[in-house]
Amino acid sequence: MGATVAQGCGPSTTAKTKPMMCCWAQPTQHMKNNLDRAAMALLPEAPASVSERMAAGLWAAAVQFGIKCDAWFQFRVCAVGFGNGLLLGAREPEAAPRYLEVLQRDLPLPSGCLTEATRLACEHCTDGCVVQPFWEHVLPQLLGSTGIALDMDSRFPLAGRRQLLRAVAASARLGLECCEANPGMAARWMEVTKSMSNEDLFLTTRLYIWVATGYVPFASPLIEFSCGFYADPPKPKERAFINAGLAKVLPVALLQDNPWALGFWSNAGWNYGRGFASERQQVRELVEELGSREVLDFLMSHYADTVIDIADGNGGRLDLVRSTLKHFASTRQGKLALIYCRGEQPRLLVQRAFDYAAWMGLVSVFPQATEPGNARKP
Repeated sequence: MGATVAQGCGPSTTAKTKPMMCCWAQPTQHMKNNLDRAAMALLPEAPASVSERMAAGLWAAAVQFGIKCDAWFQFRVCAVGFGNGLLLGAREPEAAPRYLEVLQRDLPLPSGCLTEATRLACEHCTDGCVVQPFWEHVLPQLLGSTGIALDMDSRFPLAGRRQLLRAVAASARLGLECCEANPGMAARWMEVTKSMSNEDLFLTTRLYIWVATGYVPFASPLIEFSCGFYADPPKPKERAFINAGLAKVLPVALLQDNPWALGFWSNAGWNYGRGFASERQQVRELVEELGSREVLDFLMSHYADTVIDIADGNGGRLDLVRSTLKHFASTRQGKLALIYCRGEQPRLLVQRAFDYAAWMGLVSVFPQATEPGNARKP
């Protein structure tokens, strides 16, 4: 059960969970559907250039991770692009010039206008935080000065789908230019990211993570988010185990009224884990990767405490939602339970729920799980 979070995914769940950007995800999201299929449908089917593919990746991540899809959606996505460019320049100063070359080739902008836009951005974003006054008023003006107009009067008013991709890419380039022009602002932005929630930081670090893949996404947003949990220390077998299951379940989840319902993911994870038990060689490799008998013993004990105990009190019937919530309350100092009660970070919760339930499903069919003195199969 992945216990760490890589830089591309977010800080540990001990970090503050209050979103730092008002254009980012909103509270109480696990209680409603924030996936706007209309916004996803507007994505071009085959973005042509690297910058367009990058922008399309940010667009998809923004939609799947709860950026509000309303009349301001385009400005919020551009703010995500700006924040990504700023962070890339701050974290990867050697890689940033290479990406600037890509952007300059794919998206030529008037140098004089770009210089003025950079100056204005540095002037209006002095606290290093991409807050609402910036993306609502300043960013449209900056993009307009570079020849990319944003219309505030309707939901997706840009002429053609690729025009919004150009705006997102231009915003990322503007963030990179600002980092070079004002290192102090970039440093303040780095400080802001330290207090971001897992989901906010995931959105902000896409370009930084995509350096390794040529500045384009390497998987769907939820799978990329999940990868971070198995990176430090590296757990390639567990990452493959969980992400293969997530990839199977996600298309079905996205058809639901609420794609992030905890019960759906817990039950899906349980069934996936039990089915995975038939892959004997992969199971052996997965158990070997745990590193010690103590870790396996913990899984067996946790299965007894969170699955069997609840089933015993429920007439022998599984209740995977209650089991998952007990798991949330009994691990990581209860931080996940607190996030759940606040109605925050539904993508984090379903990833953690699926991970837990998949392991419990797998453990339930281990031979040790039915031996005397150990956990019993429900």
